[in-house]
Amino acid sequence: MNRLRTSAAALTCIALMGTAFTVCAAEPEVMRPGKDGTVLNLSATASVELANDQAVVNFYAMETAPTLLEATQKVLKRVNEGLAKVKALDIKAEYETTNLSSYPRYNEPKKGEAAKIVGWEVRQSISGTVKEVDDAAELAQQAAKYFAFDGVRFSLSKAAQSKVQEQLMREALIDVRTQAAIIAEELGAKPSDVRVESINFNRSNYGMGVEYKTNMPRLAAARAMDAASMPLPQFEPGKSTVSRQVSAQLRIDP
Repeated sequence: MNRLRTSAAALTCIALMGTAFTVCAAEPEVMRPGKDGTVLNLSATASVELANDQAVVNFYAMETAPTLLEATQKVLKRVNEGLAKVKALDIKAEYETTNLSSYPRYNEPKKGEAAKIVGWEVRQSISGTVKEVDDAAELAQQAAKYFAFDGVRFSLSKAAQSKVQEQLMREALIDVRTQAAIIAEELGAKPSDVRVESINFNRSNYGMGVEYKTNMPRLAAARAMDAASMPLPQFEPGKSTVSRQVSAQLRIDP
């Protein structure tokens, strides 16, 4: 029996039901790289999810007085005394005082009169960074003796982020190589025909951590609590995602 052969491409034939006709469609030939090769611009992202390993506990002190100077002196004295006692606790933490702010307090003016400043409210914020996430709850509880709790944020330390960079870099490169091999195969070439023109490692991305904020009214929260009256907070440190992106320009040889 003679066999029909196609000179350029294989034929796909479909018999139409109920008829004596057969429709044949030519399958496209394998694509080939151009005479100067084919340029590929590829990108890949590798990511990993890690448990948060540090926390920043935020608290503050607030005082009021008839003058701005008096209010500032009172709050700074309270912060210095309270911070000294917090530092004496058996909790490894790094403390920082931030955001000293002041707000005027006005009277209730009579009709037709302008409101006048009758006092000042000064607030000093403090943060304590702990390297052991389990210490965050204890610090929040103990600091309540001297300050108002403002919130806590769990995150991934720079050391933990740096530790996974090599792994993410390798995974992103493997992804690019896999993509290039697939494209080369579809163009009738071999992976060995792919040449690297350039590679760019973009900045590492870091997903935000977990944050807990107090929902207490500001004025009520300004009064420090007896640590015994504040139960040990229940925090879930959560996880953060670190990712690394790579972009590459490659060429498939003709």
